[in-house]
Amino acid sequence: MDSNQQALKKDRFTMLIKEITTYGSQVGLKGIPYGEYSDSDDLYIRKSNMPVIKLKPLFSNQIGDLLEIMVEGELIPDNAGFSVITNVEPQVAIQPGRPVENPFLLGLSREYRANYRSVEFTNEFCYTLVHSNFVVPAISDSIGNTEGKIPKQSKVGFPMLSVPKDNKKVLPAFTDWGAFNKWTDYFKKNNPAKVLVLKFDDIAKISTESADGFVINPFSEPVPVPPLFIENIRKSEGYKSEKNVTKRTLDKDAKIRIGVPEDSDKIRLTKEALTAVGSANDLVKEIYLLAKQEENNVNLLAIFDLDFSVTEEERKNVFDEAYKAALPALGREMKLEFAMKAPAFIKTCANFEPFYKK
Repeated sequence: MDSNQQALKKDRFTMLIKEITTYGSQVGLKGIPYGEYSDSDDLYIRKSNMPVIKLKPLFSNQIGDLLEIMVEGELIPDNAGFSVITNVEPQVAIQPGRPVENPFLLGLSREYRANYRSVEFTNEFCYTLVHSNFVVPAISDSIGNTEGKIPKQSKVGFPMLSVPKDNKKVLPAFTDWGAFNKWTDYFKKNNPAKVLVLKFDDIAKISTESADGFVINPFSEPVPVPPLFIENIRKSEGYKSEKNVTKRTLDKDAKIRIGVPEDSDKIRLTKEALTAVGSANDLVKEIYLLAKQEENNVNLLAIFDLDFSVTEEERKNVFDEAYKAALPALGREMKLEFAMKAPAFIKTCANFEPFYKK
């Protein structure tokens, strides 16, 4: 199924993994299924402390309200509890012409009411929320009917939903077009919705300055996100750390080996995220993604060819943005290091091709 067909589907399959059972070399992933599941689909599983893993199910069993999906055990980490499994190909960056998908946030939202008291679940939900992109309806005469960033010097308004019981108004935000299409009563067919695709930071700003927070998928699996919840995320150490990449000087005697990382969904999604950063920043000319082995540690190394006029502050801002964008593809435990295509790496880059070039 291509991405445009997937966008039209309202019942995307997701399942929060609540139990993992080992059967010899196979593992059973058990949870409550939502949407349309098939054993013939490719599946994707992710949690904040591990990269996206693509796998093929062996078979499945329905056990009451629960579904158990059998997969090869070697593919599933021991700490995969509270991860989400889905048949929707994940994204980590906004891509023009490609429908927005946030299957992991969708899966967590569907289980929010039943699990929000769990600290582990709430941490997972907040991490995924911060790294999601949202379809948001907009009111404006200066933007078209396509998703994208708010054009400069444009006057844009946002329709709000009323909460009569609390005398409040909230901003509606949707994880995907399937969830958005359930909002059929607001827009007439002859007056199609104008939408923007916004990141969490944008939605947090709009919804706290002009409303009483926002609500995720208000017409399917609604999860309210009030201002206090947003403020607690902004104050958290994890959120702050993503905005501040630390600087490290290599030991002159360090033995380092550089190579090309093996193809995987983790690498594909990382390149997708870095490409989005490069496309949005005029300072970025090329980006290389390499594997760097230092002693016994293997990390990813992103080398940016930046405009010669770049300042230290601008360089740091580029790296901070790139790290935050790529983090959902890598998981918290996988390190991504950054470097400029400066004297130390010009010779290294001569042996490889950049995956992004302006």
